[in-house]
Amino acid sequence: NVEIMKATGTILMLSATPQTIYNRVRHSTKRPILNGNMNVEFIAELMAKRDPAYRAAADVTVSIDGKTSDIVAKELVERIRNNGGYVS
Repeated sequence: NVEIMKATGTILMLSATPQTIYNRVRHSTKRPILNGNMNVEFIAELMAKRDPAYRAAADVTVSIDGKTSDIVAKELVERIRNNGGYVS
């Protein structure tokens, strides 16, 4: 999948601390892997396992901690442009 994504576009990664992720999903029942594991510690362990692969695949990474969606979007556009990606 990563090869196809890299061949057809720019791969974006939105990063956040485990606490930020917990705060955003704590009331959700649509996260099957977190059902029954809805805590910061589990999220941190899961992130530690996945993070190396995600970062290796990403062309652009932006932290979302403490930012509005407008600020994140502006950062993404700026980073994509600086990375040579296409923004319409």
